[in-house]
Amino acid sequence: MGRIERRHRLALDESYRYFRGLEAGEQPDLFKLSRSLSNLSAALFQTEGSEFKLTRQLWTRLHEGLFEYYISNFTGTFVLRDASGTALEHGQSWPEQGFVSFRPHGCRRSEDTASISISRLYPGTLVALQKKWKQGNNHIEPSSIEKKPACTDGVCFVRPMLLGEEVLKQESQSGKEKAYQHFWELYLQAYCTPKKHEREVLVRSMLALEAVWGNLYY
Repeated sequence: MGRIERRHRLALDESYRYFRGLEAGEQPDLFKLSRSLSNLSAALFQTEGSEFKLTRQLWTRLHEGLFEYYISNFTGTFVLRDASGTALEHGQSWPEQGFVSFRPHGCRRSEDTASISISRLYPGTLVALQKKWKQGNNHIEPSSIEKKPACTDGVCFVRPMLLGEEVLKQESQSGKEKAYQHFWELYLQAYCTPKKHEREVLVRSMLALEAVWGNLYY
C-alpha cells in the first residue's frame, strides 16, 4: 500500500506551542491559526470517550484562546446558529445558547471556518458580534473588537489565563505515542487486507488519527 495522501495539520503539542508564541507577541498567521483550530476541534470531538484521555477543560480553553486570535486579527464573515445548529437570519433574536462560525475573507476551504459556542466567546468579542448582528451585518473586522477589559456594572472581565502547561505537554506527548502505535497497527491491517472497502475504512481511521496527532507516517 502506497503512502496515503494527507493534509498537513498542527499536532496538539504544536498547537499549544503556537499559542504560547502568540501570547509572547508572535504575529498571528492565518494559515497556522486555521490549522490549529481545525486540529483542536478534531481532538475535542474524536477523543470523546476514546482511549486518548485529555483534560478537556484545558484543551477547550486553548481552543477559546486560538479562536479569539483568529477572529480578532482577521476581517471575515460570521454565521450565527442556534443550539440545534440551524443558521439564523437577521431580525431573529440573538440566542442564549448556540454557536458562532467565522471564516476570514479570502479563505474558501471548509476547514478554514472555525466554530465556537456562544458561551465560550471572550466578552469583548461577544459584544462586538451582538452589535453587528443588531445592525443586520455579519461582517466583523479587528477594529470592531474591543481589546480592553469589558466592564459591566463595575465588574471587568479580562482575558482568561491558560494554565496547566505541564498537563497539556504530557497529554499531547503520551497521546501521540499511543496514536503512533495504533496508526501502524491500522497500516499493517490495511496493507494485508484484500478487501477494498475494509482498506478504505482503515485508511480513514488512520487519517482521523493524524487529524489530531499530526504526521504519524515517519
